[in-house]
Amino acid sequence: MKFNKAITLLTVLALSVLSTGVATTHAEDVTNPGTSSSIPENKTTAQIELTTQDPVDPDKPNTIQLVSAPTINFGTNALTGANKTYNAEEIDSPIKVINPGFTSGWNVYAKASAFQTTDKAKTLTGAALSFDSGLVENKDTDTAVNNPDLDNNKGVTTNSITLGDANGLIFSATSGTGVGTYTATYGLDKIHLTVPSSATAAAYTADITWELTNTPSTTPGE
Repeated sequence: MKFNKAITLLTVLALSVLSTGVATTHAEDVTNPGTSSSIPENKTTAQIELTTQDPVDPDKPNTIQLVSAPTINFGTNALTGANKTYNAEEIDSPIKVINPGFTSGWNVYAKASAFQTTDKAKTLTGAALSFDSGLVENKDTDTAVNNPDLDNNKGVTTNSITLGDANGLIFSATSGTGVGTYTATYGLDKIHLTVPSSATAAAYTADITWELTNTPSTTPGE
Protein backbone atom coordinates (compact mmCIF):
# COMPACT_ATOMS: atom_id res chain seq x y z
CA MET A 1 0.00 0.00 0.00
CA LYS A 2 2.76 2.42 0.75
CA PHE A 3 4.32 1.75 -2.66
CA ASN A 4 1.01 2.49 -4.45
CA LYS A 5 0.55 5.75 -2.59
CA ALA A 6 3.97 6.91 -3.69
CA ILE A 7 3.13 6.27 -7.34
CA THR A 8 -0.14 8.16 -6.98
CA LEU A 9 1.63 11.18 -5.48
CA LEU A 10 4.22 11.33 -8.27
CA THR A 11 1.46 11.14 -10.85
CA VAL A 12 -0.36 14.10 -9.28
CA LEU A 13 2.86 16.16 -9.18
CA ALA A 14 3.64 15.40 -12.81
CA LEU A 15 0.17 16.47 -13.90
CA SER A 16 0.55 19.68 -11.92
CA VAL A 17 3.82 20.57 -13.66
CA LEU A 18 2.38 19.83 -17.08
CA SER A 19 -0.64 22.00 -16.38
CA THR A 20 1.57 24.90 -15.29
CA GLY A 21 3.68 24.63 -18.44
CA VAL A 22 0.62 24.82 -20.68
CA ALA A 23 -0.69 27.91 -18.89
CA THR A 24 2.69 29.71 -19.17
CA THR A 25 2.98 29.06 -22.88
CA HIS A 26 -0.49 30.42 -23.46
CA ALA A 27 0.30 33.63 -21.50
CA GLU A 28 3.44 34.35 -23.59
CA ASP A 29 1.51 34.08 -26.83
CA VAL A 30 -0.93 36.76 -25.68
CA THR A 31 1.60 39.33 -24.39
CA ASN A 32 4.02 39.40 -27.40
CA PRO A 33 2.01 40.61 -30.40
CA GLY A 34 5.08 42.03 -32.32
CA THR A 35 6.18 45.65 -33.05
CA SER A 36 5.96 48.23 -35.84
CA SER A 37 6.96 51.87 -36.51
CA SER A 38 5.36 54.68 -38.50
CA ILE A 39 8.62 56.76 -38.55
CA PRO A 40 10.20 56.79 -42.06
CA GLU A 41 13.37 54.63 -41.91
CA ASN A 42 13.13 54.95 -38.09
CA LYS A 43 15.08 58.24 -38.26
CA THR A 44 14.50 61.85 -37.15
CA THR A 45 16.90 64.85 -37.11
CA ALA A 46 18.36 67.45 -34.73
CA GLN A 47 19.40 70.80 -36.23
CA ILE A 48 21.15 74.06 -35.31
CA GLU A 49 22.47 76.99 -37.35
CA LEU A 50 25.57 78.75 -36.07
CA THR A 51 26.61 82.25 -37.15
CA THR A 52 29.38 84.71 -36.37
CA GLN A 53 26.90 87.60 -36.40
CA ASP A 54 26.39 89.64 -33.23
CA PRO A 55 23.46 88.04 -31.33
CA VAL A 56 22.15 91.46 -30.21
CA ASP A 57 22.54 93.27 -33.53
CA PRO A 58 22.27 90.78 -36.45
CA ASP A 59 23.47 93.44 -38.92
CA LYS A 60 26.76 93.79 -37.01
CA PRO A 61 29.44 91.10 -37.40
CA ASN A 62 30.81 89.64 -34.18
CA THR A 63 34.53 89.96 -33.44
CA ILE A 64 37.43 88.30 -31.67
CA GLN A 65 37.79 90.16 -28.37
CA LEU A 66 40.58 90.85 -25.90
CA VAL A 67 38.56 91.09 -22.69
CA SER A 68 41.21 91.27 -19.96
CA ALA A 69 44.93 91.78 -19.36
CA PRO A 70 46.96 91.97 -16.13
CA THR A 71 47.64 95.00 -13.97
CA ILE A 72 50.78 94.27 -11.96
CA ASN A 73 52.04 95.52 -8.60
CA PHE A 74 55.61 94.88 -7.44
CA GLY A 75 55.03 96.33 -3.97
CA THR A 76 57.40 98.48 -1.89
CA ASN A 77 61.05 97.45 -1.89
CA ALA A 78 64.25 98.82 -0.32
CA LEU A 79 67.05 99.97 -2.61
CA THR A 80 70.28 97.99 -2.21
CA GLY A 81 72.72 99.85 -4.46
CA ALA A 82 72.82 96.78 -6.76
CA ASN A 83 70.82 95.50 -9.68
CA LYS A 84 67.78 93.71 -8.31
CA THR A 85 65.00 91.64 -9.89
CA TYR A 86 61.62 91.58 -8.16
CA ASN A 87 58.72 89.17 -8.71
CA ALA A 88 55.17 90.48 -8.90
CA GLU A 89 53.26 90.76 -5.62
CA GLU A 90 49.80 91.23 -7.19
CA ILE A 91 48.39 90.29 -10.60
CA ASP A 92 44.71 91.05 -11.02
CA SER A 93 43.73 89.27 -14.27
CA PRO A 94 44.89 86.84 -16.93
CA ILE A 95 45.17 87.71 -20.59
CA LYS A 96 41.81 86.56 -21.94
CA VAL A 97 40.67 86.24 -25.56
CA ILE A 98 37.17 85.26 -26.71
CA ASN A 99 36.85 84.02 -30.30
CA PRO A 100 33.25 83.28 -31.38
CA GLY A 101 33.90 80.92 -34.27
CA PHE A 102 36.59 82.57 -36.42
CA THR A 103 39.38 80.35 -37.84
CA SER A 104 41.81 83.13 -38.78
CA GLY A 105 43.86 82.75 -35.61
CA TRP A 106 44.87 85.77 -33.52
CA ASN A 107 47.79 87.57 -31.84
CA VAL A 108 48.06 89.59 -28.65
CA TYR A 109 50.88 92.14 -28.53
CA ALA A 110 52.11 94.23 -25.62
CA LYS A 111 54.47 97.16 -25.13
CA ALA A 112 55.41 99.22 -22.07
CA SER A 113 56.25 102.86 -21.51
CA ALA A 114 59.13 103.95 -19.30
CA PHE A 115 58.63 103.73 -15.51
CA GLN A 116 58.08 107.30 -14.34
CA THR A 117 56.79 109.22 -11.35
CA THR A 118 53.27 110.64 -11.60
CA ASP A 119 54.59 114.13 -12.37
CA LYS A 120 57.05 112.70 -14.95
CA ALA A 121 59.91 114.35 -13.06
CA LYS A 122 61.83 111.10 -12.58
CA THR A 123 62.35 108.08 -14.83
CA LEU A 124 63.52 104.65 -13.74
CA THR A 125 66.03 104.38 -16.55
CA GLY A 126 67.21 100.86 -17.29
CA ALA A 127 64.25 99.08 -15.67
CA ALA A 128 63.06 95.94 -17.50
CA LEU A 129 59.58 94.40 -17.25
CA SER A 130 59.53 90.76 -18.37
CA PHE A 131 57.04 87.91 -18.66
CA ASP A 132 57.84 84.20 -18.58
CA SER A 133 55.54 81.83 -20.48
CA GLY A 134 52.04 81.76 -19.00
CA LEU A 135 49.63 78.89 -18.37
CA VAL A 136 47.33 78.52 -21.40
CA GLU A 137 43.82 77.21 -20.75
CA ASN A 138 40.71 76.74 -22.85
CA LYS A 139 37.82 77.81 -20.63
CA ASP A 140 35.25 75.83 -22.64
CA THR A 141 34.75 73.17 -19.95
CA ASP A 142 31.91 71.47 -21.84
CA THR A 143 34.30 70.70 -24.69
CA ALA A 144 36.81 69.27 -22.25
CA VAL A 145 34.16 67.03 -20.67
CA ASN A 146 32.73 65.76 -23.94
CA ASN A 147 36.10 65.29 -25.63
CA PRO A 148 38.57 64.31 -22.89
CA ASP A 149 41.25 63.33 -25.43
CA LEU A 150 41.01 66.57 -27.44
CA ASP A 151 44.03 68.91 -27.18
CA ASN A 152 42.11 72.17 -26.88
CA ASN A 153 45.31 74.22 -26.50
CA LYS A 154 46.93 73.02 -29.72
CA GLY A 155 48.30 76.00 -31.65
CA VAL A 156 47.72 78.46 -28.77
CA THR A 157 50.93 79.61 -27.03
CA THR A 158 52.55 82.31 -24.93
CA ASN A 159 56.02 83.76 -25.38
CA SER A 160 58.62 84.79 -22.83
CA ILE A 161 59.18 88.48 -23.48
CA THR A 162 60.74 91.65 -22.10
CA LEU A 163 58.44 94.55 -22.89
CA GLY A 164 59.83 97.62 -24.63
CA ASP A 165 58.42 100.60 -26.49
CA ALA A 166 57.58 98.47 -29.56
CA ASN A 167 54.94 95.75 -29.82
CA GLY A 168 56.08 92.29 -28.79
CA LEU A 169 54.11 89.08 -29.33
CA ILE A 170 53.00 87.59 -26.00
CA PHE A 171 49.94 85.35 -26.68
CA SER A 172 48.85 83.84 -30.00
CA ALA A 173 46.80 81.24 -31.89
CA THR A 174 47.78 79.91 -35.29
CA SER A 175 45.34 79.81 -38.19
CA GLY A 176 42.59 77.24 -37.58
CA THR A 177 43.08 77.25 -33.78
CA GLY A 178 42.15 79.47 -30.84
CA VAL A 179 38.37 79.22 -31.31
CA GLY A 180 36.52 79.63 -28.00
CA THR A 181 37.65 81.29 -24.78
CA TYR A 182 41.37 81.21 -23.96
CA THR A 183 43.37 82.59 -21.07
CA ALA A 184 47.07 83.00 -20.33
CA THR A 185 47.53 83.06 -16.54
CA TYR A 186 50.73 84.16 -14.79
CA GLY A 187 51.89 83.18 -11.33
CA LEU A 188 53.61 85.81 -9.20
CA ASP A 189 56.98 84.28 -10.04
CA LYS A 190 56.32 84.56 -13.79
CA ILE A 191 56.39 88.36 -14.11
CA HIS A 192 59.55 90.25 -13.14
CA LEU A 193 60.86 93.78 -12.86
CA THR A 194 64.61 94.33 -12.95
CA VAL A 195 65.70 97.58 -11.28
CA PRO A 196 69.19 98.95 -11.97
CA SER A 197 71.71 99.86 -9.28
CA SER A 198 71.36 103.53 -10.29
CA ALA A 199 67.69 103.70 -9.21
CA THR A 200 66.64 106.46 -6.80
CA ALA A 201 63.76 106.41 -4.34
CA ALA A 202 60.30 107.24 -5.73
CA ALA A 203 57.04 105.59 -6.78
CA TYR A 204 57.20 104.68 -10.45
CA THR A 205 54.50 103.54 -12.88
CA ALA A 206 54.63 102.26 -16.46
CA ASP A 207 51.72 101.93 -18.87
CA ILE A 208 51.29 98.58 -20.65
CA THR A 209 49.49 98.80 -23.99
CA TRP A 210 47.78 95.65 -25.28
CA GLU A 211 46.74 95.04 -28.88
CA LEU A 212 44.81 92.19 -30.50
CA THR A 213 44.92 91.30 -34.21
CA ASN A 214 43.25 88.44 -36.04
CA THR A 215 46.07 88.04 -38.58
CA PRO A 216 48.75 85.92 -36.93
CA SER A 217 51.44 86.61 -39.52
CA THR A 218 51.14 90.41 -39.26
CA THR A 219 52.76 92.63 -36.64
CA PRO A 220 50.57 95.68 -35.95
CA GLY A 221 51.87 99.20 -36.12
CA GLU A 222 53.13 100.89 -33.01
